[in-house]
Amino acid sequence: MKKTSNLLILHFALTALITTAQDTLSPNLSLPPTTELETALESFYEDERNAQLKAFDSGKKGDWKDLLPTVGIGYTVSNEPRPTVHWNPISIFNRKDAKRKTQLQRQSLILQYENLITDKLFKLRQLIADYNLDLQELDLKEKNLLLDERLYDIELEKYTQSLIKPSEYFKEEKKILTARATLLTYQNELLKRRSAVLYAAKYDTL
Repeated sequence: MKKTSNLLILHFALTALITTAQDTLSPNLSLPPTTELETALESFYEDERNAQLKAFDSGKKGDWKDLLPTVGIGYTVSNEPRPTVHWNPISIFNRKDAKRKTQLQRQSLILQYENLITDKLFKLRQLIADYNLDLQELDLKEKNLLLDERLYDIELEKYTQSLIKPSEYFKEEKKILTARATLLTYQNELLKRRSAVLYAAKYDTL
């Protein structure tokens, strides 16, 4: 009887330890609202796009100087100096051509980021959908564990009343410990997948 009592004490100590570990390690597996994730992703790439567009804007400073004529000194037939003003039509044409190319490059960059954001949003929504399926599976696993816990409690009661052998009880305890560990492993795996979703959304958790 004393041996049985010691085994029960050990059992309750292990159960308390496992329960404490589960409470400590149990992660927050819920995702932020999908709208928040999508907004975070769009803001990230829009900021990146706007930073690159500034390079085109900075290039416009001083463009007016290209329109200034060239001032120099010429000489008359009598070899007397006089000021001269000269516009170079080729430089004006080159400026207009460069401006047109810059506008096309700017439009191309904007279009590239529109396509990039659309693609990233599609992939993010797929990740969220897959993750929500994983959460549904987790819910089933948790409900299954609750049933296993009830069955285990029945076996424990039998053991405390000496209705089953210690070896039979230890088999049941091993089963429940394995089931708890399996669920904890799956929760930790989901925590990693959750982090992957947040990273894909460029979501700041701080």
